[in-house]
Amino acid sequence: MLHSTDISTGRTSQKSEPLLSVDNLCRQVSANWIWNNISFDLAAGDRLALTGSSGSGKSLLLRTLSGLDVIASGPSGENGSIRFAGKSLHEWEMPQYRSKVCYIQQHPTFFDETVEANLKRVFRLKAHQNIKYDREKILSRLQQLTLPNTASDSSGTNDYDGFLERPAKELSGGEAQIAALLRVLQLEPQVLLLDEPTSSMDVELTKLFEKLLEKWQREIPENQTNSPNSTPQRAWIWVSHNPEQLRRMCSKTFCLDRENGN
Repeated sequence: MLHSTDISTGRTSQKSEPLLSVDNLCRQVSANWIWNNISFDLAAGDRLALTGSSGSGKSLLLRTLSGLDVIASGPSGENGSIRFAGKSLHEWEMPQYRSKVCYIQQHPTFFDETVEANLKRVFRLKAHQNIKYDREKILSRLQQLTLPNTASDSSGTNDYDGFLERPAKELSGGEAQIAALLRVLQLEPQVLLLDEPTSSMDVELTKLFEKLLEKWQREIPENQTNSPNSTPQRAWIWVSHNPEQLRRMCSKTFCLDRENGN
């Protein structure tokens, strides 16, 4: 199996017991195979940059990894596979899988209600009944960000409660990307699939967003805090047209062009 390449050194690295294992994935669009026999592992702590030219299928691969798109058969009829935490994708209940492997798209969508109502909505699913909505944790994460257009009171304090009460449909592009991140982080995911997650943010907000994600990856999830010698079991795959961002936020890269011989 081919493993991802270290951005800074060009060396390949292999880790045991991957969180996410991808084997022989293929994808055909309009009679053309845009990727064929894609294989890689994602281990705890990995920060993988997914790169490739326009049309190479980066977003399609993230959608497939998230379970939104079906795993297609290859040109010879062979079937690829995705495994998470040692179990095949087909062995997972999809709501449970998607709470562990979370896809954040470039242009997130919301229901026509407040930001907070959208955040609470995910807890209606049976798969999330063991998790409770934690407003204080949401506010704590918001306080790590400088939100655009967030009203301040006379003391200059940002009105984060007001942000949660705003209609989600009225959010700017950058604010919507923040709300999308908050929506998935509250589920305690282990893998984030990030598709241009800061494309609508300015430079300052992008840096704060990145800092928040770095802190998230280092944290020990609450359900692991009582375990001896606990280490964070978190990783991400990041797609961005900004190569400098990928250098900041990723330590390895997987290039779809290279894997397809382009």
